[in-house]
Amino acid sequence: MSTKDDEEQLLRSVALQNAQSIHLARRRAEEALRKQSEWLRVTLSSIGDAVISTDDAGRITFMNGVAESLTGWSQAEALGRFLSEVLNILNEESRQPVENPALRAMRSGTIVGLANHTILVARDGTEWPIDDSAAPIRNEQGEVVGSVLVFRDITERKRFELERERLLASAQAAQKEAEEANRLKDEFLATASHELRTPLTAVVGWSRMLRTGRLDAENSARALEAIERNAILQTKLIDDLLDISRIITGKLSLDRRTIEMAHVISDAVNTVRPAADAKKITIETSFDPEVGPVLGDGNRLQQVVWNLLSNAVKFTPKNGRIEVALKRVDSQIELSVSDSGEGINQEFLPHVFDRFSQADGKSTRVHSGLGLGLAIVRHLVELHGGEVEAHSDGPGLGAVFKLRLPVITFNTATGTGTAAAALAFSKAQVKEGLKMECPPRLDGIRVLIVDDDSDTRQMLDAVLSQCQAEVITAASATEALQEIERRKPDVLVSDLGMPEQDGYELIRRVREMESRQDKNLIPALALTAYAKAEDRVRALAGGYQVHLSKPVEPAEFVLVVASLVGRKSS
Repeated sequence: MSTKDDEEQLLRSVALQNAQSIHLARRRAEEALRKQSEWLRVTLSSIGDAVISTDDAGRITFMNGVAESLTGWSQAEALGRFLSEVLNILNEESRQPVENPALRAMRSGTIVGLANHTILVARDGTEWPIDDSAAPIRNEQGEVVGSVLVFRDITERKRFELERERLLASAQAAQKEAEEANRLKDEFLATASHELRTPLTAVVGWSRMLRTGRLDAENSARALEAIERNAILQTKLIDDLLDISRIITGKLSLDRRTIEMAHVISDAVNTVRPAADAKKITIETSFDPEVGPVLGDGNRLQQVVWNLLSNAVKFTPKNGRIEVALKRVDSQIELSVSDSGEGINQEFLPHVFDRFSQADGKSTRVHSGLGLGLAIVRHLVELHGGEVEAHSDGPGLGAVFKLRLPVITFNTATGTGTAAAALAFSKAQVKEGLKMECPPRLDGIRVLIVDDDSDTRQMLDAVLSQCQAEVITAASATEALQEIERRKPDVLVSDLGMPEQDGYELIRRVREMESRQDKNLIPALALTAYAKAEDRVRALAGGYQVHLSKPVEPAEFVLVVASLVGRKSS
């Protein structure tokens, strides 16, 4: 073989080796690119954000699973489609289409963030609030060859932000309310101090002058009148403060009885008439005789009416007019008190029944008072199951206050009606019972009365004896237990507050004794000066069947004793 042939063979061998090396390098590069692409695909598919990539024309080249879930398009369906066809985004507020950020990124060659309040509308119409950004994809020469869009569902974040805004607004409102409450309380304390000190000035001043003994008869009389008048005024102020305290602590209770509101209103009108006459104010009344009774506390209802009337007198100028009307409206009675006075500002009207709230709380105010009267009115009316409202057309146009209370409906022939009405009817029977002779009779009934107060024992003994009951008395729980062992009574009547052993201990020992001896229970009545709701609950839970508060009407006492042994009124 010639040298030339050798050279050609060598060149062919080198060329083959080079070709093999190039092929191997290409395969290695392709494998590396494949691995890198696979790694990139797996990575993009694994992240929690949605990812979409496009070519330089805006056609989709890749979508990960999150993007598929949010858009409603699968990658197979979306590949080759324009991004704007798959990614439908709107402005949340205007509902207008938003320019695709990926296209903006390719056009500008920079990263582009989504605007706030962007909504992605999925293929099925579902809307997702989204955010994040798009960026251009460049080749080795720096040319833009596509874009990548990364976005996420921010529903939870938006919900959190809304909740945070709600809580912030709520906190701000609560702070504002607390600041207003503190302002009103400060204003009220200043007013209370002024109102309590003002009558004291006259009381202390005139008292000191009377002590000198230098006042003549006319000035002495004037001094006593001033002291009495200001003492009454201060008593009213203190009563209002105590009532508000009871209202706030939930300790204000009612003594419910059958009430005719016409009588209550007449008494209140007569009480305020002198003040009205002094200002030459005319008070006109109009009562419907068929309104029917209500169940309530007569003293508290008179307090309600008096507060409304005195308010009308206070705010009505001289020669004014006040109208008081009582009528039946469906199953309620309606009392209206209207005046030709100053009226109420529309801004203050919603707060007219609020505690510590006055239309004029300044030191320059024209009218005196603590501003608690109407707050007490509202609470007392609501305790009676009623409602009260105020109306005014504005300053100088007078005001109208209306309260409504439920009417008692009780059929005496059938004995039907509400529990409250039945209670009211029994109270009415009690009042009438004072005029009747022992309804019902108690002959053959043995009653044990236990009370450490001798006057109470004697009075109850006399009441029951008049109705032919056999009465046994005991001054202590020990004596009572001895009497029960000696001769078992048909009814036990016991005080609760007694020395050594109280009424609770007595009934506990009686019930234990009955349980041991397998005897029938003795009906028991707790008659006590402990008249609060918790006292009644404790007595009933302790073993008494009935709780009555002192003082008790004799006829009511007889009726209750009779009911415990099944005796009915004849």
